[in-house]
Amino acid sequence: MTACAVLAGILRAFQGSEPAERSENIVKELRRSSLATQFEKALSYRLGLVEARLEAIGFIADPQLYSKTEGHDEVNRRVQRVRHVWESYPGTLPKLNGECLRKFAELRALGAVPRDPFFATMERLEKEPVRSKDVALEFEDREVAPYNRSVDEFNQGIRASVSAEQWALIERLNAYREMMGRRKLKLSPELCGAAAAHSIDMKTRGYFAHRSPDGVDPPARAAARRFAAPTIGENIVMATDLASPDKAHEAWFRSAPHHRNMLSEQWTHVGVGSSGKPAGDAATYWTQMFGAKP
Repeated sequence: MTACAVLAGILRAFQGSEPAERSENIVKELRRSSLATQFEKALSYRLGLVEARLEAIGFIADPQLYSKTEGHDEVNRRVQRVRHVWESYPGTLPKLNGECLRKFAELRALGAVPRDPFFATMERLEKEPVRSKDVALEFEDREVAPYNRSVDEFNQGIRASVSAEQWALIERLNAYREMMGRRKLKLSPELCGAAAAHSIDMKTRGYFAHRSPDGVDPPARAAARRFAAPTIGENIVMATDLASPDKAHEAWFRSAPHHRNMLSEQWTHVGVGSSGKPAGDAATYWTQMFGAKP
């Protein structure tokens, strides 16, 4: 081998190792930054939130622990713990700027961004600030908060298609789902129409059931409103003190099977509707319909 060939080999080896060494140094620098310190604090908070959520949802999901007659006080205690953590989060991580932004951009250009929670969060910080409660625990987890925000934007865009009380109940449900770590549900005007029609039908014909006297069930009601989905779920409630959306939500919250329905991960869309304001001491009927679309 000639001296020129040896020199060329050395140069190639040097050039090949330089990007790897540079990316390694950038990673080390970013992990020593003040942002990393803020992230560790946010991550500690987020782990506590996840722990509280798992304890609550695990209990709610177990029909042996939580039933029509058992477990209600424990559910309240566990959900209250989640709420306490959720409402006491330690602030927001700032959008990337200055040296951190420059280094992260260089790391991306080198194709060497590590797949871990810190760098998953930095990807989002390129675009916007991130609340501590939305910090990613896994690389894939970084999409949950942006998804919820897209649902908020979608729902706001069609808000005028539903009544104020329908909107209030859907907002209450989505706020609860977000607090418990579930994805928010898209508003479906079709399901809202089906839910309202069922509530009115129950009141008018004097029955209380998921299946009407004519044999029409939730999937059939959804299909009649042109909401096509492989899976449909439904909550109903009837009482004389349920005129407000909050009262309806609380009634389902206190019922094990309805509570599980509200937190199910399979749903993507929701619609709600009531029988309207009652006259005198007449009962109000509410229906909440869920749909699962791919």
